[in-house]
Amino acid sequence: MTPAQSQRLYFPAWNDAFRANWHRAKGRITPRPGRPISAPGSDIPDANTVEQAATAVAAPHHRAPTADDLRHACHIIALGLDLSSKRLDNPQTTRVVTLFRLLADPEHISSVLDWLDSDRPRREWLVRQIHATGAPQAYIHDICTRRFAHEYDGQFHENLPLRSLEWLVRQIQGMAPQHPEWRAADQRKESEDRR
Repeated sequence: MTPAQSQRLYFPAWNDAFRANWHRAKGRITPRPGRPISAPGSDIPDANTVEQAATAVAAPHHRAPTADDLRHACHIIALGLDLSSKRLDNPQTTRVVTLFRLLADPEHISSVLDWLDSDRPRREWLVRQIHATGAPQAYIHDICTRRFAHEYDGQFHENLPLRSLEWLVRQIQGMAPQHPEWRAADQRKESEDRR
């Protein structure tokens, strides 16, 4: 994780999650009354799940869980292992921040969808990369039809499996320098849309 991600994304999301679920009282971390909890059997982790994991993190040190233990418990829940926040790569950072956002607001639909489909943020980023090239839809459709006939539904390249979508991005970005008219046509369309 970069220092900018840490300051603008990770720690603000953690602070929101902490404020929504816990508070400090007499030097200890205590649950905030009325905090949201997940429905029994839900795939969405809640503060109780985090507290159980934090207790396990703190147990070898013979102490009550601290705010850092709670934060590291979130890493364990999101990633399956306890990594330092400084060592998280982009997908790991996204997954942990998604958990923080769920803890802060369990009804935030985008966070729920990101948690249930961990590839969703990467998929959205790849689709934005394709659209940024300005490649015509007909060109994208042609590539998908020829290359991914068995998995392409004929309409939405966004629904391709992640590996196929990554290949498509590399292919289109590789062709974009040879087609400056793509970007020019895309810029004309954007300026017309603004009017």
